[in-house]
Order: sequence, then C-alpha cells, then structure tokens
Amino acid sequence: MMVRARLAPGALLTASILMSLLACTGSPPDSSTHTSPGPSEVDPITATIRCMEERGYEAFPDGMGGLNGPELPPGQSGEGWAEAVNACREETGWGIENYDDEQLATLYELEVEHYECLVAEGFTPEPPPSVQAYIDSWSSRTEPPYQAFATVAQGMGQGAYMSMIKLCPPPRWTYTG
Repeated sequence: MMVRARLAPGALLTASILMSLLACTGSPPDSSTHTSPGPSEVDPITATIRCMEERGYEAFPDGMGGLNGPELPPGQSGEGWAEAVNACREETGWGIENYDDEQLATLYELEVEHYECLVAEGFTPEPPPSVQAYIDSWSSRTEPPYQAFATVAQGMGQGAYMSMIKLCPPPRWTYTG
C-alpha cells in the first residue's frame, strides 16, 4: 500500500499551467536573473515535504497534486505518516481550503455525484453524510471532510486506485469554488 495526500483544489491546475509554460520556453531560465525563493517564499507542497522529512517521513509529489509516501510493508497502516501529513498541512497551509457555506453546499453536491459515479462503476463507498454534517466537518478540521473515493481507496493497489479515479475523478481535486 502506498500512502497518499491531496493538494487543494485549483492548485493542480496552477501547477499544470506553470509546468506547461516552463516546457514551452525551450531553454532553462537565465541563472543570472533567477533567485531561489527564500524560506518564507517556498511553495506549500515543498514546505510540507520538508516538514515531513523533519518528522522522519519520506514524501514526494505524486504528479496529481498530492503527496505519496514509500510503499509500506504488508500489515502496516501508514497511520503515523497520515498523522504527520495532517500536522504538516496545518503548519504549512497546504491543502487547507477556506470555502463559505454556499461553496461547500455546491462541493457537497459534487461529492454526492461522485459517490453515485463510484456506485455505478461497482465500488461501495460509504454514503455521504448530510449536507450540514459535511459543512460542519470543514469548519471543525478534526476529521477530513467526506470524500467518497477515500472510503474505498484504503488497501487498494496503485493500478486499481488509478483506474478508479480515472473513471470517477474526485471533485475536490478540480473544484475552485
């Protein structure tokens, strides 16, 4: 099992646009005019990776806006890694979205549609909570907000996981409010 975390909605699009622009330049940037970002200017995902390393965990970008960790030996749950990601997210601000109730109600509707897609494809995700429970979970930050795919992804191999998210892409990965 590989451990995973996801980036805030919209950030993947920003990263994709940036990578496309860099690829189109055809030559590396002029190092005489380029300066490395200072400690306070590091992007949140890089800061989160550094934070994970400081806590003794390996983490690396997964190419879809999130983080992966190393393959875990059979029988290990990855709970320590997940706890470290959550602590680092709070510390760095990576993946912490601030939506109003109207935006959360819209995102909830998209999560319900995502749940229905998964069910139609033969998966058995946990049913969504009520809209108010969903909204409350965002403001409490004690538990991650409901995501249908996350309720079936545990223990799923990488290939099956990738197939599932291609069939039914999680809405939070592209929702921009």
